[in-house]
Amino acid sequence: MKNSILNIFAFVMIANVISTGCKTSENKLRKSERNLISANKDLEIANKEYLTDLESYRKEVIEDIAINDRSIFDLKKVINEQSADVRSAYKKNIDELERKNLEMKNVINEYQAEGEEKWKVFKAKFSHDMDKIGEALKNIEAKNIK
Repeated sequence: MKNSILNIFAFVMIANVISTGCKTSENKLRKSERNLISANKDLEIANKEYLTDLESYRKEVIEDIAINDRSIFDLKKVINEQSADVRSAYKKNIDELERKNLEMKNVINEYQAEGEEKWKVFKAKFSHDMDKIGEALKNIEAKNIK
């Protein structure tokens, strides 16, 4: 009888340990699944924000490029009305800025989304290059070509 009570007690204890262990594993699995679902939602939101930023930036830059085009056009009109010396001094610079501006337009139009990190690097470099073109145009305009 003592052996059967001990056997029953041992069986109950083993069953209790197994069922508790299974519940803990089951709880961990459910928690992991919830975490995975949450992480996927966060990733999806981040991707949408990144793509929205890309499109917003693209539109903004295309507007800036159009402004640069108008400035270049206006500068060419002013230069054409100047003496040959003034024309030759500025024509090369203006033509170079026009070429760079067109190149920037092609680059932004052809850019393909390749991930947020690559986008950040591209955006920083592209913004720097656009700023340089804008500054160069302002410098030429500031010289009051007469």
